[in-house]
Amino acid sequence: PRSTLSSSSAASDVYKRQIINSCTSTVGAISGLTLGELLKKRRARQIFTAVAREALRVAGAGHLHVAPLAGRLTWEGLLHMHPALRQGLIRLLGMRYRHLRSSSLRAIERGRSTEVDFLNGHIVRKGVSLGVDSPVNRRLVEMIHEMEQGRRPATPLNLEDDQLARHL
Repeated sequence: PRSTLSSSSAASDVYKRQIINSCTSTVGAISGLTLGELLKKRRARQIFTAVAREALRVAGAGHLHVAPLAGRLTWEGLLHMHPALRQGLIRLLGMRYRHLRSSSLRAIERGRSTEVDFLNGHIVRKGVSLGVDSPVNRRLVEMIHEMEQGRRPATPLNLEDDQLARHL
């Protein structure tokens, strides 16, 4: 039936966008950097990769096909390519959108809640329900909540968080 395909295709595209925003908005918020500044940093690219890897594990456990990242480049293709090439492609993404500031960071600066519970939080909750651990996404959610409560500043030093680092 056409409606099933449409629903599956829509879910695939929504999850792709969720992964992108989980990688860029959340990591941009904890660092306080623009996307261009952020993705110049090796640690940020490692976190980006870990967020995507966990999200794809959750998708796989839930039998959800994720729409390609761009054109014919799939998420799986990105994650399985040579690390230097992957790092370069992620860095190019940062150059293309170098002036972009995280919507989560802007929300925190305005004293509002972020969308982290619908982005990385969704990955964590879905993972729990499917038996897939998502420690990097879980830690990012915790860090953003600390920022929302005024207990953590936005700084590039957040990229070096010990709890994040142990899962990269």
